[in-house]
Amino acid sequence: MARQDEELSRVIRLYDQVDKRFNPDFSPKSLRIGEGLHALSEADASASIPYTALAADTTCNDCVLACESYIMQKRLQTVDEKALRAEAQKHRWLRKEGTPLYHIGKLLELAGLEVHRRFECDIRRVADELEKGHDVIVAVDGNELVGNYQKERIKDAQEGETANHAVVVCEVRIDEDAVIVHDPQSTNDFDRYSVSQFVDAWEDSRRFMVVVC
Repeated sequence: MARQDEELSRVIRLYDQVDKRFNPDFSPKSLRIGEGLHALSEADASASIPYTALAADTTCNDCVLACESYIMQKRLQTVDEKALRAEAQKHRWLRKEGTPLYHIGKLLELAGLEVHRRFECDIRRVADELEKGHDVIVAVDGNELVGNYQKERIKDAQEGETANHAVVVCEVRIDEDAVIVHDPQSTNDFDRYSVSQFVDAWEDSRRFMVVVC
């Protein structure tokens, strides 16, 4: 719960004072038109912007670490995964339950890369970032990608949407109705999904995107 996480509570209280470098899209005003932080309780703010969501599932809590390692290897051609894990755990970016959304990209920032975080994006925004040569990590409901898709949609309707996994988006081919991702929990190097299935899974994080420039 947000009230039980001192660090998260501090972030929520300071939403309207977020550094512009961090990203203005995190402002609740941009996500809930006409409402400033003063109009939101901590519970309301947490519900509006899912900072409490953890990118992990019941069997593996390090999908974010794996995504960041994948991009770091691509960019820097060297990765010490043991050292990265230790760093992530030291700062509590990687926790037993997973990585909170607002910590995705912290290891990449530590390596000197420029990172931007945004909610309420769309698939064309992802495509635009990829065309610029940027890397993109998104938080999704992993069960909607690899599990029983129809069953998960029914579950979302009954129990609410939950983001529990992170993947790297490698290509968006809208004309071909295809999104190609690198999923650290997949046995494949790349997996392909229809745009609608990908967006449904992505919707569970309020279409949260981390861009690495």
